[in-house]
Amino acid sequence: MTITTKTRPPGTDLGKDALREIVDSSPVVIFCCEPFGDYAATFISENVFDIAGYRPEQFLADPGFWASHIHPDDVDRVFEGLKDLFAQDHHTHEYRFRCVDGQYLWMRDQLRLVRNEDNTPSHIVGSWLDISDHIILEKELENTAQAQALMHRLVVVANEATSPQKTLAIVLQEICNYMDWPLGHAYVPASTGEPRLVSSKIWHKPHTLAFAPFVELSERMSFKSGVGLPGQAWKNKLPVWIADLSLEKNFYRNQMLEDLGVASGFAFPVFAGKEVVAVLEFFCDHPAEPDEFLMQFLHHIGLQIGR
Repeated sequence: MTITTKTRPPGTDLGKDALREIVDSSPVVIFCCEPFGDYAATFISENVFDIAGYRPEQFLADPGFWASHIHPDDVDRVFEGLKDLFAQDHHTHEYRFRCVDGQYLWMRDQLRLVRNEDNTPSHIVGSWLDISDHIILEKELENTAQAQALMHRLVVVANEATSPQKTLAIVLQEICNYMDWPLGHAYVPASTGEPRLVSSKIWHKPHTLAFAPFVELSERMSFKSGVGLPGQAWKNKLPVWIADLSLEKNFYRNQMLEDLGVASGFAFPVFAGKEVVAVLEFFCDHPAEPDEFLMQFLHHIGLQIGR
């Protein structure tokens, strides 16, 4: 990269080395790349190592380096959006980029297309900024707003429902919709016999037979305190999340059904005063890691809707 400086009075000339030091110590990565193909880098500032863990030489040696490190879910959107660069000569986009440690950071590119005298594309110059903290904050604010709206709906339902069964059905539906999880089910304490949880046979489930064996098995089973997913939530009086149901020894349904049809699950208790009056469990068909914000929110729901 050629860096030019204007003539300055003695003592004020930054010089190329000083200017390069300023660029390389900045949180913003400066780069140039080709205006075609995989947009191979032709220059990238040294500070890319501080952000992504890669040396500039790695970008320069492999024409497909940048493109191959974009999150698979973002690739099509990023390349489709680059059409705007050639129409307007400038473009800004945000996407996830895989760093050397395997983690993804959210990056913002601000691009400008430089043209030849005959108006054909010459090269692209751009700046690259890590905006992960900003994206996380936005997501947290969005989650908070959505959670508050859901809580309001559930409190209204609990106050207006004509029966506990109606309340449970609507709560299961609302939480499944909020989570985008297909299955929700309510266990309740048995009215007779030894203390245990039994199926209420109240579900939120899709109109498909894919989960039918799991639903049938769940309705037949009962759980003592501390046993199984609902039993743990009942005993601890706290939400319980299992990221991989197939590996959980205390999830007995995985030992009784060869193909569960579900991969992850969580459960939380519903209270009336200090008494647990129901345990709601939810399942999805893909691996899902525990979400601390969600677990705290669900605990709060369980305290509110049973009143």
